[in-house]
Amino acid sequence: MHKTKTICAILKGFFLSFSFGILLAQPEINVSPNEFSVYLYTGLMNTEVMTISNNGISDLQYSISESGDGENYGLEFNGFNNYVAFDNQTIQSMVGGNWANEKTISVWIKPEGYSQTISGGWNGDAVYGQSSGSGNYFGISRGVIEGQDRIWVYNWDGNDDRIGVEYENSEWVHIALVQDNGTLYGYKNGELVGQLNTGASLAGGFQRVGGGTDNGGYFQGSIDEVRVWNTARTQDEIQSFFSRELNGDEGGLVGYWKFNEGTGLIVNDEINNNYGSIFSDTWIVPGAITNTSWVSVLPANGSILPGAFSDVNLEFNAQGLYAGVYSSNLLISSNDEDQLEIEIPITLQVEGAPDISVLDEFVDFGTLYTNYGGSKEVIIRNDGTDALEISSITVENTSYSLSFSEATVPYNDEVILTIDFMPLEDGDYNSFLTIVSNDIDEPEVIIPISGSSIAPPIISISPSSLSSSLFTGETEIQNLTISNTGGSELAFSVNIVNSNNRSFLPVIDINPGHRMLTEQDLIDVFTGDFEQDRNSDIDESHRKNNARVLRNKHFKSKSDRSKTNQTVERNNRTRNWQLLANDPQDINSPYDTENIYYEVTDTSLNFKYEYYEPWSQADGNTISLLYINVDNNTETGGEITFFDNYGSENIEGIDIMIYEVDGFYGLDGVYVWTEDIYYDYYYGNVGAFIMVEDILWNEREPDTNVFYFGVSKEIFEGVESMQVASLSGSLQDFNLDVVPNEGMAELTFRPSWLSVTPEEG
Repeated sequence: MHKTKTICAILKGFFLSFSFGILLAQPEINVSPNEFSVYLYTGLMNTEVMTISNNGISDLQYSISESGDGENYGLEFNGFNNYVAFDNQTIQSMVGGNWANEKTISVWIKPEGYSQTISGGWNGDAVYGQSSGSGNYFGISRGVIEGQDRIWVYNWDGNDDRIGVEYENSEWVHIALVQDNGTLYGYKNGELVGQLNTGASLAGGFQRVGGGTDNGGYFQGSIDEVRVWNTARTQDEIQSFFSRELNGDEGGLVGYWKFNEGTGLIVNDEINNNYGSIFSDTWIVPGAITNTSWVSVLPANGSILPGAFSDVNLEFNAQGLYAGVYSSNLLISSNDEDQLEIEIPITLQVEGAPDISVLDEFVDFGTLYTNYGGSKEVIIRNDGTDALEISSITVENTSYSLSFSEATVPYNDEVILTIDFMPLEDGDYNSFLTIVSNDIDEPEVIIPISGSSIAPPIISISPSSLSSSLFTGETEIQNLTISNTGGSELAFSVNIVNSNNRSFLPVIDINPGHRMLTEQDLIDVFTGDFEQDRNSDIDESHRKNNARVLRNKHFKSKSDRSKTNQTVERNNRTRNWQLLANDPQDINSPYDTENIYYEVTDTSLNFKYEYYEPWSQADGNTISLLYINVDNNTETGGEITFFDNYGSENIEGIDIMIYEVDGFYGLDGVYVWTEDIYYDYYYGNVGAFIMVEDILWNEREPDTNVFYFGVSKEIFEGVESMQVASLSGSLQDFNLDVVPNEGMAELTFRPSWLSVTPEEG
């Protein structure tokens, strides 16, 4: 390109003016095409080519950046007195019943200034935290701990569980906290930084951003795009969504603040109208985070010789995008002085598409008995952005049958297909499950199925009953023959069940020094309002007249008895466990009870609890409250009124309670209900549970899912069977499990006059 200069000179009083052309070396940029519009289904990708040419006579230097089609705001915090308060909803009401164990918090931040030295994540400069009135129990903060300047992802479960994230001052970074039922994860820009074991968050409260938390400091820098989910987001989910704005209808999203208002003192929630009030923050525009995750540019910068060109690949990616039109601009900056910046509009129109996902790659029934069979469940998910239409589900082998053959699955939802296997003859049964749907890139899913069948065992017992007539002190041995006339090995066990009616409690001595728990105390234990040092206040006038009487037996209280050797009782625990109750995994907690077993020895009644998942720390996470109706009479005994909080009806007629939580509040022991023993200011004389026995022994270990304990059998002497309900789980998340879900389980005592050898074979 040619440029012209004018030269002026003065010569002996005459003014002379002339011009001449000077050839200056200058690049000249040209971009083709000058806009892009792409149409894709969700999940698909497409590459377009943009050509940048240099028509000048010197090297062209260029760089390409992205810009949204509207102004994107954020909030700037000064580090000493400004923050955003969200006081319309607590985190508990936002996230729901499992808030203490499962949630995701994510945010974009740009730290500025200097970090201060802190004691733990909870008292750092708050990016996200709470005001609960008692502390700041989980969130994201900034500070220096043991010489490490980090962004801290933390959770307080009695310990400061925290993950440090490295960062660069004055640079935007995305941070995500994920708590997944016993594990804390920290993410930086979608990449996992660390994980560690953690318990339930001890308290919630009202959200704070930038400061204003209990015990925390104030953040200096900028904050944008705050999101709260009631699910534990996976790494793939975080990576798919962190660098773009959300629609607001994503599954599990319960709080979303874009900080795009740009003015005023209110930030709006895109989900539940849980708006935030701004205290002294400053709106920012130029530095706010902007990302266009659906397009990538390669190369994003370069140098082009005169007369040459460079092809730039624009990769449009509709992965994870919902149906709609996405618009942005590419800004091409160069050293062409005539065109320092060129703006190229880009548009992506996304058509929603289903995405089928079958969790099982192979269905194996194993070996079952002929004419008995079994069933398996297959989960079919739709991870796309439009409805999944399943037009047919078929299986080749007629020994397999399906619960349905077609279905409609909304996006972010799933259906459960039940496959029944009923073999009529011995042998192997192999087949394929074929699922046909409107998934664009996977219209047909084929899953192998296998199963085998063998002839079952057939038991016969002779004789069908036994009887004996003996004098006192005599014994008699009779034989019971168990035969197997089937085609497979027979495994058996013998359980002796007393068929007599229930009996009642013996006499109980009650002393004023005994621990007493009213029905209200049982509620207060789980709400944190229990007065640990309150005296029992047993009314002396009632004490003498309130003993349980039956069969002229007299049972002395714990203060008058010697305890059974604990080592002996521990060694007995593996002798003969009987299943008391099985419970489904239904409380969305790692401390969910699967099975409760019991065992009766000569001296003790022992219990074994088995959780679905192991715990890392036993203290506070392995509790058992057993409620026992001895006389099968709901008119006598106490009422457990707080069961409503855990999805079960109240239970009446509780005669005995066993409280075993490994020393919490010092209440472990066996309690007997006694009527009208305690005077209440409002209700007059009321009944209460009186502690009459210590727990005989217990055993807990870290990183297991089983704990044990035992009580003296003496208090149950003469009892042949009784009804039992259990409350178990963790005192840290208060999401306790009622077992069984309805009614009570039956615990039977073996008759002392009968023994069987062998008991299994």
